[in-house]
Amino acid sequence: MTTGTGSGKTECFLDPNEVLERQPPDILLTNYRMLDLLQRADARFRLSRWGAVGLSEWESVRFPPRTEIVKRCLDVGEGRVTVESAMDQVEAVYGQRPDRATLWGPVQQLGAKIVGDWIFMAVRESVAEPSQSPR
Repeated sequence: MTTGTGSGKTECFLDPNEVLERQPPDILLTNYRMLDLLQRADARFRLSRWGAVGLSEWESVRFPPRTEIVKRCLDVGEGRVTVESAMDQVEAVYGQRPDRATLWGPVQQLGAKIVGDWIFMAVRESVAEPSQSPR
């Protein structure tokens, strides 16, 4: 059930998951097909080729990989970020809070290090060119 709020927005008073859970299994398949058709017909939604759904105003419907999320955190923090902050950002996107062990993989892929409660981007030392010796 929906209703107007005066501001042009619509509020939904039914939990879609609750409604679907109460349906018999043969009805669920029909409901999923109907939802797919509605999403494709409604300009408020954006669909990827693989079936991911997002809002039309979003730039993309894909989930960024955890490595990308940690990299953004390090970029914003100029090469360092707290482990808690990085975990918060991953949780905000994926809905589940990663543990330190799960966060370790993306950190390693970036060449960063976890030291205590912080993640640091490794400082890459420039290697000096060997001097040219006369022949």
